[in-house]
Amino acid sequence: MRFKTALGELSIGDDYLQASVFSVGDIVQVLMRPDDIIHDDASAMQARVVARYFRGADFIYTLAISGGEEVLALVPSHHDHAIGENIGICLEIDHVVVFPNV
Repeated sequence: MRFKTALGELSIGDDYLQASVFSVGDIVQVLMRPDDIIHDDASAMQARVVARYFRGADFIYTLAISGGEEVLALVPSHHDHAIGENIGICLEIDHVVVFPNV
């Protein structure tokens, strides 16, 4: 199935969800892991750093994306970005869960 999100359209295989649970046009919640949002300076997709948490080998960044939504990204610590800075991101979705919007 395909889902429209603030980060773009995602194609999610049946191994991640039961297609019979969702119908075309349903509003859902999509859960992505922070390690599925990749730092990429060359990407046209941009996000603004609103918070950061140092974890030794990496940072967890809270990123504001278009539409005012926020996502978390796990980024290697050698990419040390300041709060308020825009960074390029891309998606490498390996883990996703889709929930009905209740």
